[in-house]
Amino acid sequence: MKLLTPLSIRRKLLLLVSAAVLPALGVILYTGIDNRNEKILSAKRDLVLLTQSIAAQQEQIVIGIRQTLMTLSLFSGVKNLDAESCNKLLSSIHKQNPVYSSIGAASKDGNIFAASTPFIPGSINIADHELFRDTVREQDFVAGEYGTGRVSGIPAIAFAYPVFDDGRRLRAVLVVGFRLDSYQRFITEVDLPEGSVFSIADQKGVTLYRYPQDERISTGTPNPFLPIQDLRPESTEAFSERQGRDGVYRIYAHKWLWLSGNEPPYLSISVGIPKSLITRKADIELLRNLVLLFFALLLSLIAASFFGGAIIVRPIKSLADKTLQIGRGQANVRTQLAYKRDELGQLARSFDDMAVSLDHADNQRKVAEDQREALIVELQEALAKIKSLKGLLPICSSCKKIRTDKGSWEQIEVYIRDRSEADFSHSICPECAERLYPEHKLHDKGEK
Repeated sequence: MKLLTPLSIRRKLLLLVSAAVLPALGVILYTGIDNRNEKILSAKRDLVLLTQSIAAQQEQIVIGIRQTLMTLSLFSGVKNLDAESCNKLLSSIHKQNPVYSSIGAASKDGNIFAASTPFIPGSINIADHELFRDTVREQDFVAGEYGTGRVSGIPAIAFAYPVFDDGRRLRAVLVVGFRLDSYQRFITEVDLPEGSVFSIADQKGVTLYRYPQDERISTGTPNPFLPIQDLRPESTEAFSERQGRDGVYRIYAHKWLWLSGNEPPYLSISVGIPKSLITRKADIELLRNLVLLFFALLLSLIAASFFGGAIIVRPIKSLADKTLQIGRGQANVRTQLAYKRDELGQLARSFDDMAVSLDHADNQRKVAEDQREALIVELQEALAKIKSLKGLLPICSSCKKIRTDKGSWEQIEVYIRDRSEADFSHSICPECAERLYPEHKLHDKGEK
């Protein structure tokens, strides 16, 4: 409060108006942030639905691949490693499924003996391929990772299925590659917002496909999404916020796909939307509300400065000026303000009543001073007259005349009359009356 003491009333009034806006500012910020968070939550829900939709399509593809390989494993030509019949069969199935890069069959030692595309027999061995080893070890349907087909030469993700004879002994391994450019079909069916990205990565985090395509983020490059080594089937979805490899900060929804709960997920799907795109509407609304609040504050300050100056500052300044005038001794000043029911009106009335009392007291004081001055003059004159009768008066011992300062002789009654306020009324005392008028007998010496 001490910091506010030196401020003028106008500035204090403006500061009070500004402080009154603070609650509205708090409400706008709280509402804006809450609206922003709601937009983010809504976008996350949409992202989950989108990734679930894409994942469902991927799962349908994998189901179709598995059924195809299971059906092929039942053919005798495959079980008997009949290259000629297998080539025809695989080629026919490939034509019906153009999303496959190729379909091949390998013996249990890894030699490719049949394929849907032409190749030189005995020239290709996949025994060193991890997919082949996993299939032989697991003896079940297995998903591979990113790679270029050794027969087709086309980037693909491979899947394999074991072929058993009637005694459940491993005879061969069927391998099919799913063309990575087939994921383009997914995108044509999804209306992604501007600036969004869609990517699929294999179990090692290598990019299988990305939309939109970017030369810096091509197929086969590492995809730094969430680590998947420790994930379990119950952890099918997650969110993250980070800057993408293209420098855009996005909110990502991730979904992982499993073939078996005992193995890590074989595929991850990620869809990202720019966070600025999600929060843009909320940010615009917040900015609009803040701008409106700013203009409201500006208008309030202008109104407070104008009207406050007219109805508060000026009357108070007038009262202060009148107080100074009274302090200088001008008791006849008045505020000239209307006696309204508000505090300033009451203050003006009290001030004018005080000024009237002071003016009346001043007038009485002046009258008293004038009376005092007159009395002093009268006293001074009386003193002067009385003073002139002091001292030795030369008086005639016979006629009782008094000699003046000028040397002339005056009757004593004239001398005293001229030098004092006393006057004489002539009479005769009883002694003189008896002596001068003996013929008159006075019954009472107090009468003539």
